[in-house]
Amino acid sequence: MPRQSLKPDGTVYLSDEWADAQIDVDGTKGCLRSFAALKEQRRQLKTILSVGGGGHSENFAAVARDPALRHAFANTARDLCLGYGLDGIDIDWEHPSDPRQGEDYISLLVALRTALPAPRFTITSALPAGAWALQHIPLARACQHLDMINLMAYDFSGPWTPHAGHHAQLRSPARPHSDAACLSCHAAVEYLLAHGVPSRKILLGVPCYGRSFLGCQRPGQACSAHAGEEGTFEYRDLPRPGSTTYVDDETGAAYCVGEDGGFVSYDNATTVGMKARFLAATEDLDYSPCYDGLLCARLELPMDYWNESTSRKIGLAVARRPAKVPVTDPRYAGALMINPGGPGGSGIDTIRGAGSVLQDVLDTFEDPSDVPTNDSNARYYDILSFDPRGAPWMLRVLAEGNIGSSDAAQGRLWSMSHALGATCSAKPDAHDDIKQHVSTASVARDMLELIEKHGQWREAEASKLCRQSTKFGRGSRISSVQGRKVRESLQHKPGQEKLQYWGFSYGTYLGSTFASMFPDRIERMILDGVVNAPNYLQALWSDNLIDTEKALQSFYHHCASAGPSTCALASRGSTSADIEKRVHDILVGLFHNPLPVNGTTPEVITYSDTKNLIFSGLYTPIRSFPVVADLLAGLGRDDGTEFAKLLAQSHQFHCSDSPDRSGRTDSTSTVNYAGLAIACGDGDAQDFLTYSLFDKHRLELESMSPHFGAIWSAISTKNMY
Repeated sequence: MPRQSLKPDGTVYLSDEWADAQIDVDGTKGCLRSFAALKEQRRQLKTILSVGGGGHSENFAAVARDPALRHAFANTARDLCLGYGLDGIDIDWEHPSDPRQGEDYISLLVALRTALPAPRFTITSALPAGAWALQHIPLARACQHLDMINLMAYDFSGPWTPHAGHHAQLRSPARPHSDAACLSCHAAVEYLLAHGVPSRKILLGVPCYGRSFLGCQRPGQACSAHAGEEGTFEYRDLPRPGSTTYVDDETGAAYCVGEDGGFVSYDNATTVGMKARFLAATEDLDYSPCYDGLLCARLELPMDYWNESTSRKIGLAVARRPAKVPVTDPRYAGALMINPGGPGGSGIDTIRGAGSVLQDVLDTFEDPSDVPTNDSNARYYDILSFDPRGAPWMLRVLAEGNIGSSDAAQGRLWSMSHALGATCSAKPDAHDDIKQHVSTASVARDMLELIEKHGQWREAEASKLCRQSTKFGRGSRISSVQGRKVRESLQHKPGQEKLQYWGFSYGTYLGSTFASMFPDRIERMILDGVVNAPNYLQALWSDNLIDTEKALQSFYHHCASAGPSTCALASRGSTSADIEKRVHDILVGLFHNPLPVNGTTPEVITYSDTKNLIFSGLYTPIRSFPVVADLLAGLGRDDGTEFAKLLAQSHQFHCSDSPDRSGRTDSTSTVNYAGLAIACGDGDAQDFLTYSLFDKHRLELESMSPHFGAIWSAISTKNMY
């Protein structure tokens, strides 16, 4: 794929005329014609001209804006293809930076496709891996004109980042150390799929070089120097001589450490294989190792089950924590599916963070080695979960602050939500847009398909284990000990597989929906923290705060009861009222005077930050109350050092809504767009909502919870379209 450039007048030109068209290459004039000659020997070979790229994209915006320049671009690109026997064009515009440029990008593709019609010519586009670069491109519409998207899933870290990091990791780590660490192949592919890009049109780029960070031995360490040419080493020079090579199974990244390169991040055969397995969404559960002790798969399912409005598929991300016994063991209790709530909460994050705990709760207490195989009361479960359609896309809102944090915050939030809702609802190509197919009913249908696929996997796994056991002379033991009943229970029962399920919060509504749709397909179901379905379906979200003030009072009460030795807000003889007044005084002070915190990364702790801290702490009181008390006590001393560390994690480096916080409580205001799409698809239309009606709704919630009703009311502004 030779790279060429673009002039301001729209002309595509050869950036290296001598090499491209003049130099002798095995008796052929110019490299481009030599490629054409090579195609005579390799009929399957295709050559595509890449236009633009880093440092060569400055003219795209102006050319794409002007119809005459677009015409010149398309025609000169066609002339080059015909003149040199090329098969098409790759657009490497890095990258449309606002919605207008996103529309111009589509216009450029339309002009190019007119000049280079399919199937004779191929049109591709190289796109960066990150929502920051893709957010302004109407991807579903772009794919109507593109044959392929070349996803540049590399250079996540490099000389431009202050810390060492993996530059082409498959997945982001559970504890990202920087914004760069939040980037990953997984997130980039899921973003494209969620925005209407067919999986068959995604080509995942793999780097043939490594990124070096001198003086470092692991990701996250500060780095200011780099080895190699501009911080890179060619693949042929990796791993570095005398270094030690590692593969991080959690992130799917290879690296070497030592000698002249320091920490060098790159891809090797192992990690490329991991990426290939990740991309291979299949119609069956084909598991491969991922994260710490988990097995992951991508299950290909219909986007539209019922109306067949589109033939497109989705790739459902599935994770399983294996049971402590094999499926052929009579104590194997099957798979229990979990959903963390949300809506739109990531099941993958949940099983990573809490899967082992949930498994311990469900399983027989004793280790399998201490329990007789024929103990009919012993049970050991697979824990199974998945990311619901569209999850886990969570983005920060503008820093307008919570409603009530200033006299202008409510108006700004209303206007921003109004603009966002109108923009999203105006997107064309509705049938091919994942947002049209993310309702709870669709997710429940995915669950039905998942238990069917698990039944197929269970039977295949049992057959494999029996064959292996027979191979080593233990086949008779399996047949005699397990018996006919156990063997039959492992067979896949098409149309009869049963769901075992544990749903939390919104997950209870998902479970109820499944039960309503498929009542004969339930084995056991736990609905934990039940959602008021009528209230949710009316999009009111008005009964979630019934006991919030009681929970807050319990914080004051338990702090006073614990005393100063345990609760940092208390002093000798403090009462609940004393603790409440102290917290009130801290909030009043921050309302007028946010607290600045000096440090490597300066922070400002605001009234909204602190209200969010307290509010979210009420959700997990046993774990969070001590943390909240310590942080509030620090603010009372005008010491925000520890709080600033928390904000540094959530303000800058938070990738997804993981339930595994390790004591952290996010104070950042975020919008879960996947969750909003699900809630809007489930609930009544809110297009009648005016500013005055919203203000009335806010007052009703504040009467229920004076401290947090205003914060909670913001949910209504996200459901206007």
